[in-house]
Amino acid sequence: MATLNLEASSPYCHLNGKRFPVDSIGQPGIKCRVTLLIDGMLVDFTIEEML
Repeated sequence: MATLNLEASSPYCHLNGKRFPVDSIGQPGIKCRVTLLIDGMLVDFTIEEML
């Protein structure tokens, strides 16, 4: 599970503070891709956008 912490300019900012299941995580790093399952859709974020 991951909790979102997005900037106000993100189209998903209304989901801030909510937890979602993690589908996959890319190679560790500052810009690491994290794919979350949100309402049946896979959506990519960076590790920086998580709490």
